[in-house]
Amino acid sequence: MDQPKKMLWWQITEAVSTIEKNLKSKEFNDADRELEFQKYKTIQTIILSLGELSNLSEKSKLRYEMWINKSTGRNSSKQAAKYGITTDSLRSKIIYFDNKLRVLVGDQTIASIVSATSAEQLVAIMNQFIQNAKERKGVFM
Repeated sequence: MDQPKKMLWWQITEAVSTIEKNLKSKEFNDADRELEFQKYKTIQTIILSLGELSNLSEKSKLRYEMWINKSTGRNSSKQAAKYGITTDSLRSKIIYFDNKLRVLVGDQTIASIVSATSAEQLVAIMNQFIQNAKERKGVFM
């Protein structure tokens, strides 16, 4: 049986946690730490890019705000009240938007960043993300 796909923000949270753990590891040498730091920067660049793409429409901008607030652990009840909607509606909007983001980012992009073994692989992953973003940016309109 197939496992349900994790929400993108969970994938990102887990990836950042893994990278931060690796950065603190005594087993990693300076070159390994530099690669881990590049992975971290690559993920941050993707998050910022998603925010910029979301600014293409007011509705997407609002959904990105809801999504990023959820990903940073903000209280759902307070967020729903802020937008004048129910928590179920908030959850629905976040899931809907997360699905759009996963299409844009790609199902394996975050996992590929975490498992990359060279800076060249990270560049290739980022180039693929950029290509996907160019081709699919219409999902935000």
